Amino acid sequence: MVHVWEAAYGKTFDIQVAQTGDDLSAGSSDWATVASASRELSAGSMTETIQLDEGASGRFIRIYITEKCGVSSNVSLLLVFRVRSLAGNREGWIIACLFYPHVDRGSNDER
Repeated sequence: MVHVWEAAYGKTFDIQVAQTGDDLSAGSSDWATVASASRELSAGSMTETIQLDEGASGRFIRIYITEKCGVSSNVSLLLVFRVRSLAGNREGWIIACLFYPHVDRGSNDER
């Protein structure tokens, strides 16, 4: 999986997958972590390749960012990854642009 980050990027995150029929809510334990990262990127190297765990598969994928880096209040990412059917006879590429708005709950978290 290739990540192309902008100036504000995910410093610490998990790549997680889930299956059809799983609970896809944010706090669900059905999400399985298939790769993790915790690092600092330099301005000249905002593109990185993340290797997923051997045999990682799922119907749904998410990037679960736990810490961001950069001055923007948002994180944005262009993802490029290769997908293969379970039968192994069809494969292709998926390109997705993701935008993670920063949520600052502040002291009003008691709603």
